Order: sequence, then structure tokens, then C-alpha cells
Amino acid sequence: PHVRSLVPEDGRAARVSAAVLASTAESSIRPLSGLLCGVKDIIQVDGLPTRCGSALPACAFDGAADLALENTAVKRARDAGAIILGKTTTTEFANFDAGSTTNPWDTRHSPGGSSQGSGAGVA
Repeated sequence: PHVRSLVPEDGRAARVSAAVLASTAESSIRPLSGLLCGVKDIIQVDGLPTRCGSALPACAFDGAADLALENTAVKRARDAGAIILGKTTTTEFANFDAGSTTNPWDTRHSPGGSSQGSGAGVA
């Protein structure tokens, strides 16, 4: 079912395909080589916008000091060979309001909580 666990992203298939091809072409295996990871949309990832699950215009997040640099955990995962699949959906500003993600086992329900995209993606 269509559960909306990832934030929509134009060009995701091409970006991830290129990263997977580059990973398979590496001469050495790293601890997380080729592992696809989702990152919650409140965490900065270079090359992907951070919107915090908000409907506010993207310009509202421009110039925020804490969004200027890639998160350390994300950088370390990439350095270990992980491939960032995309941003996982979250409730607005990781608050308690229900979001757009649906439960993969029963799409009439929400997986609930601010990590709903991660939970639905794993299920």
C-alpha cells in the first residue's frame, strides 16, 4: 500500500541509483556499504531540504544555523558507506499531531508519533 513513509523528492530514483552504482564500484567494502537509510525530516542531510514536516514555504528554513551543516551521525553513516534513501516523514516540527503517513498494515490508521515515516518504512 501507499503509506507515504518518505518525503516526496524529485529525482530520488536517479540519485539513489547513482549512489548504489558508485557503491558497487568501490574497491573496498566499508561497514555500511550499500545500506539504504532514511533520515527523519528534522535532521540535516546535505543535498536534501529539511522541512521539519511543515507546510511552511521552504524559504522559512533558509539560513537556519543548525541546518547549514550535515548532521554528524548522517556524515558518519555516509563515510561508512550508507546511502541516504531520503527523508522520512514526521509530524510538523516532530510534534504530536497526526501526519500524512498511513499504517502499512491498515491504511485507515496512522502509525502515529513523530517517527511515523520511519516506523511505516520499516514495517
